[in-house]
Amino acid sequence: MTSRMDVDLDDIPATTAGNVVSNRVYVGNLAFKTTWQTLKDHFKPCGKVLHADIFSNGGWSKGCGIVEFETPEEAARSIRELTDSELEGRKIFVREDREEKKVGRPAGGVGGREPGFNRNQGGYKADKDYSRDRDYSREERPARKPKSTEPTSQLFVGNLPFSTTSADLEKYFAPYGKLVRAEVLNGQDGRSRGQGIVQYESLAEAQKAIQELDGTNFQNRRIDVREDRYATPRV
Repeated sequence: MTSRMDVDLDDIPATTAGNVVSNRVYVGNLAFKTTWQTLKDHFKPCGKVLHADIFSNGGWSKGCGIVEFETPEEAARSIRELTDSELEGRKIFVREDREEKKVGRPAGGVGGREPGFNRNQGGYKADKDYSRDRDYSREERPARKPKSTEPTSQLFVGNLPFSTTSADLEKYFAPYGKLVRAEVLNGQDGRSRGQGIVQYESLAEAQKAIQELDGTNFQNRRIDVREDRYATPRV
């Protein structure tokens, strides 16, 4: 069976784009950091966007959203022209919003309309970027302690799948030395940030793990392994 992501624009059947009767489209495979404004701007070339919304759960993006145009023709154009287009590093797919016909899909996310739209109408304009994959080890990370310049046996692991557990992390790093800890970092809501910490007994073991595992494919993600410069300096 051909996956949706493997379909070329020229192969989209007429029933998908040509016979669109709704002025709303569903957009999938969005990056978690994508905001309603970014989504709206991406679809503007196809027509007048009345509403753009990112579906969320507890403040976190679900990786999908809704775009509402003024006319069904504009919606059909967006399906033809923007399906498989790249938005913030992800190849998105666009189709008619079929759920609207069934039960009337509520906006219910982090979104924005033209003037007059408010939270009681199903969304709001959010200034905050609710990104699950922000790298808090970099300069924008909340600085609770100074960045160390001393060598450390503690490593930062980035770009982990959100399904990765601490046990998975420990198993993957164990062959390169004796581990003190291996932990997936979670946010305040208990969800994985897609990041983790691994600590070895020695600096040599940590350096070996960096050399062997940085940039490797782990659970279908290319992970980033480096010294955790926010770790307590080695005495």
